[in-house]
Amino acid sequence: MRRVVDVTDLTVWRGNLSGIQRVVYEMAVRYADRSDTVFCYFSEQDRRFYQLTSIGDLLYPDHTEDGETGGASGPRGASRALHHAKRATKALVPPIVSKVARHGVSRLKGIRSQSEQSKMHTFQPEDVPFDFQSDDVLLVYGAHWDKPHYVSTVSEAKERVGIKIVHNINDFIPVYDRAHTAEVEHERFPRYVRAICELSDALLFISEATRRDYERFVKDFNIKNCAKTGVMILGEDINEKELVRPDGIVDEPYILNVGTLEVRKNPVLLYQVYCLAHERGIDLPHLYIVGRIGWLTGDIYYQLVHDDRVNKKITIRNDIDDKGLAWMYKNCKFFVFPSYYEGWGLPVAEAAHHCKATVASHSSSIPEVVGEYADYFSPYSADECLEAIVKMMDDKYRTSREKKLHDRTPLTWDDTYRSAESIVESIIK
Repeated sequence: MRRVVDVTDLTVWRGNLSGIQRVVYEMAVRYADRSDTVFCYFSEQDRRFYQLTSIGDLLYPDHTEDGETGGASGPRGASRALHHAKRATKALVPPIVSKVARHGVSRLKGIRSQSEQSKMHTFQPEDVPFDFQSDDVLLVYGAHWDKPHYVSTVSEAKERVGIKIVHNINDFIPVYDRAHTAEVEHERFPRYVRAICELSDALLFISEATRRDYERFVKDFNIKNCAKTGVMILGEDINEKELVRPDGIVDEPYILNVGTLEVRKNPVLLYQVYCLAHERGIDLPHLYIVGRIGWLTGDIYYQLVHDDRVNKKITIRNDIDDKGLAWMYKNCKFFVFPSYYEGWGLPVAEAAHHCKATVASHSSSIPEVVGEYADYFSPYSADECLEAIVKMMDDKYRTSREKKLHDRTPLTWDDTYRSAESIVESIIK
């Protein structure tokens, strides 16, 4: 059967890859080697799928067919979606700014309405309308609850030609952690996921915690369809061929936190920990928070910038690409991750991949990532987090944790692909 890989997420994403977009990208890279695979994206405005004529333009935007770096000639016969997608894997967010006013302007520029996003995919002569065939398996590793007509379009294809559907669900956070998600998602997310659960032949989850949430969701929303299920653990190998030290990194030991600066990632706790340390006369290492600026963070951003007790100790960076991030992991003292709720917790795995000790919250799926190899605290307790950080600052203790990580078998994106494919194969046979 033909694999049809949906890469819609990559065609509209801006900035460095993270979260869902990272999953879509890494899986697409591996499917690109298969002769039985085609790639498509969905246009909400046109309410249909289009086929990408050259997946290489999407996955490797900096190179032409002969391997040379592309110049100003633009995409080679690619659709407008590909033209936008050529930017998807580049760092387009400007360097971190120190003024809240500048931050506000960059956030406003980054926000697009649903209608603006849909116009990116208006039909163009170069686009190839995609028609499903009866032997197709649609593979959805992304998420499309922000596209009202996606489910109905897929449902029509399933009813008309009998395609099979394998859909990955990264988390159920807007259902079971409503306090830390956007209000608009509280209605459209469960509506979308409910429809996907009823339509799919197989469902993939990125952790056992997410699969447990699915089992709860089935009961809470009275799901009738009995889809096959499987867990595909995410790979932790990021660009290691060339590590590049980002500009402006302090020449002193530092703690690293990676993730979107948003309320669910709990940056407030890190701020409170550093304030508490200042109050108690504890000298903590410099902290780097690496990730794009998310939503509902205006207050904490303002505090981090203007509180003189901590603003020389904490730096937010949203301009670091994969090469720089790999350098940051490799050279940090240790890693901290205070998130309230995760579908997996990929940054914890990436830190472990670099044999860096971690202190993390004990919430949701996070303890699954490295198990006994990390130290844990409550995401609601600055005291517990500070205690865990101070303990990890001890060289002898931290070294003992790092030695254990050297014995750990790392997971790769190739492993993720093989896990997913085993589920795909099971519904084909």
